[in-house]
Amino acid sequence: MSATSTEALRTAVDLANLAYDALLDLEALFLAISRESDEHTQARRLASIGQYLSCDWAHTIDCQRPTLSEALAVSKGTA
Repeated sequence: MSATSTEALRTAVDLANLAYDALLDLEALFLAISRESDEHTQARRLASIGQYLSCDWAHTIDCQRPTLSEALAVSKGTA
């Protein structure tokens, strides 16, 4: 694989790791907002939705990270 492809895969792995961490932080923020909000309010409902979506996207990215890492290893010839 070319150096450009390897660099693109390295960037993809790095971005996936950053996105995963950022989404987990966002989930924690929405959880804190939800816990501090009064029951049956828009703030709590919106925070709950944000928490769910953050967790769902983090899980989606987490499922793709091994595939990206494996593709990077193959491109570097270490797999």
